[in-house]
Amino acid sequence: QTSLPISREENTQECQVKDITIYSIKDKIIDHAIESTQVAEKIKKA
Repeated sequence: QTSLPISREENTQECQVKDITIYSIKDKIIDHAIESTQVAEKIKKA
């Protein structure tokens, strides 16, 4: 298997950046879901 000569370090950094992006997106989605739930609860109580 021949691949482009990328140093392992570079490859790891790239993966880390992708992971961080995925995590931050997940966090935003979770935060939004929590907010939506809280709003729904307030509407129910009103």
